[in-house]
Amino acid sequence: MFCYTAYPNDAQRSAVAQALIEKHPCLKEPGSFNGIYGWQQGLKYKCGNYRTKRKALGSPELLINSMKYKMGDDRKPAKNIKKPKRAEVNYLPQHPSGETDSSLENVRLDLIEASKKRDVKSINDMMARTYSLRRMEVVAQSPDVAKLKERWPTLFEPFQ
Repeated sequence: MFCYTAYPNDAQRSAVAQALIEKHPCLKEPGSFNGIYGWQQGLKYKCGNYRTKRKALGSPELLINSMKYKMGDDRKPAKNIKKPKRAEVNYLPQHPSGETDSSLENVRLDLIEASKKRDVKSINDMMARTYSLRRMEVVAQSPDVAKLKERWPTLFEPFQ
């Protein structure tokens, strides 16, 4: 379940609990009103504990929501939770192997130089390499379009 979303909702947890009961009928709870309520609650806390462990390991999708990175008035646990929309893939991807924030920032600067030369092949390659950095900026900082266009001018080109 966690490989699909870090924040499963009640319906998703209910579907997983229902599938568990259908596969193993002996696990149905006799005292529960629907036979799966305890499993739903167990999955809820299990996902929360797993998110805590993943955050400690440095998962960017979970670090972006930690209170440490929220601004003054926004330091509330449930405020501005950034999570993927339905069926959204690569919401906050990891950097490519061997790349860091500083190396991707250098690639971004090279990208600006390549945009002046109109080298479409290298621009496409560099845009693909810097996707994780660009996505992190958009999700974490929520810049306005003018600032985004200033930092990533090739993003607004027709061939992109």
